[in-house]
Amino acid sequence: MCNNESEMGAVSAGEIRVLSKSGIDRLVLIRPACNMGGFTRHTPASLQYGTAGVAGKTCTFTLLHSYVEYATVYDLIVEPIVSGLSYTIVVQEDLLATVYTERLGVLRGRLPALLEGRLGIYSGTHAPHPLDAIWQFKVAEGATIRKLCDIDEILYNLDNDI
Repeated sequence: MCNNESEMGAVSAGEIRVLSKSGIDRLVLIRPACNMGGFTRHTPASLQYGTAGVAGKTCTFTLLHSYVEYATVYDLIVEPIVSGLSYTIVVQEDLLATVYTERLGVLRGRLPALLEGRLGIYSGTHAPHPLDAIWQFKVAEGATIRKLCDIDEILYNLDNDI
């Protein structure tokens, strides 16, 4: 993990970085800065990336994982050809949180500025239900993001417009 911004470079939305806190190491996607009071879901067509956070001190992030079988309709599945990683990742678009950029570690990949129409990106098909394993996985991911964030407000996006 980097100790300061100059060591790490500027943090930009679209980057895939390691986030380490409370004994947890996770890959995260840096998201465009959003209004913490009025979250609007970023659809693939609107993922226009710029500089993350307020004066580069904080950034919005979402968790990534590689369990494609747990991808829900709220998630984006991104193939290696798009992310630059050696495996498929799932971007959990239904959870966002904020972290201080000094907690971010090494840059592992980057998603393109515009995801619309790109081959290798698609949505999951499952709708989470309290009686299936996907629901329990999402509950655990919610607990993880609460441990990783630096700002108390976590943004859950479970609107019906997805």
